[in-house]
Amino acid sequence: MADLAHETNLPSEPSPVWKERDTLTPDEIKALEGIINVENHAANLAKDIKDGINLPFLATDFYEEAFTPLGHPSRNYRNTNTLVVDGDLEYPSYEEIPALMDDLNREVWVLWKDAAVDSNEVSRIIDLCSKIHEMIYIHPFIDGNGRVTRALVHLALHRFGFRLPHWRYSGRDSYLDAVAAAWHDPKIFKKFLAKAMISNYKEIEARYSADEQLKNDADLDAFNKTRIRLEEYLEGINEAL
Repeated sequence: MADLAHETNLPSEPSPVWKERDTLTPDEIKALEGIINVENHAANLAKDIKDGINLPFLATDFYEEAFTPLGHPSRNYRNTNTLVVDGDLEYPSYEEIPALMDDLNREVWVLWKDAAVDSNEVSRIIDLCSKIHEMIYIHPFIDGNGRVTRALVHLALHRFGFRLPHWRYSGRDSYLDAVAAAWHDPKIFKKFLAKAMISNYKEIEARYSADEQLKNDADLDAFNKTRIRLEEYLEGINEAL
């Protein structure tokens, strides 16, 4: 099952011990079904989106998709305050969530328009996806904020023709560390996202190159060019940090 999570590039896993066991509990199976549902939903929606997204609506829509298999679908924001056990992150009070989501939606809308002007400019895509990912700091839902936030990032990447990142390309902790550090410096998450995307492109290129029928495919050249643009972006942001 761990292989399935990797091959389909699922953004999160219901249990961190999947790779240590051969079987899943019934609730873990339902949680996996919810993740697959929301990922498929994101991929399908991306085909029809043109001008931009309504982030608050889609967030609640994805949240419902993710938790329907678990038997408690909801489209509501949390109605209690949430404490962070580790680190210095501070989630806003639940009363602030609607206004914060509306503010974030306006910022995402501007960056979406900017990305649509030239989606080959990877800095525009990274800026857009990083801004969408800031929803994780609002923590609008009682649970599942990570999987919903990453699915929204995937929606944008699907829409603009990019492959999805390997969020755990260097382990789960590297993602969590980047999220925590980027609360103070957003460039840290942009760097992480670029690396995670490069990791996936390299893996795809390796698979194509190893296959006699695919190694001369035009897609391989396109993947290579996108990876190079991402690496150039990463080099630039490394110099800025």
